[in-house]
Amino acid sequence: MYGFLIFILLALLWGCAPTKNTISEEEFFKAWSGTWVNSETPGSFWFPQKMVHHPDRRFGMHVYLTNTIPYCTHTFILLDQWTDSEGNIWFSAKTTCPVGTDIFYEYGAIRDSGNTIEFISREGTPIEKWEPEGEYYNYCIYYRE
Repeated sequence: MYGFLIFILLALLWGCAPTKNTISEEEFFKAWSGTWVNSETPGSFWFPQKMVHHPDRRFGMHVYLTNTIPYCTHTFILLDQWTDSEGNIWFSAKTTCPVGTDIFYEYGAIRDSGNTIEFISREGTPIEKWEPEGEYYNYCIYYRE
């Protein structure tokens, strides 16, 4: 009797576990690459209006949508990538700015059938979970152009 109850309890707990399916780096960079914009951001170093992601793991940051030359090109180092049960692509990454050798960490998702990317970032230490309201994070959202 107790064995049956334990089995039912474990089955319920297993059924509630979040789905985290690993995807290849190739799949991730195919979804990540492209031009991402948000005209609602103020247009600054921390919140540029446009980012251009390249398949070679670099991304250029453009303060304003009209800028054709990025003010800085960062290196993107993918730490982990996976999909959830809704088909969203999640990632954690480390980025470096060659100008000041600053290291930033990102944690985010590509949603809306690949048309929206949102992430949180901070300088210095890796991000372990999605906390867009966290006081130590910069939250950003961009849309595929």
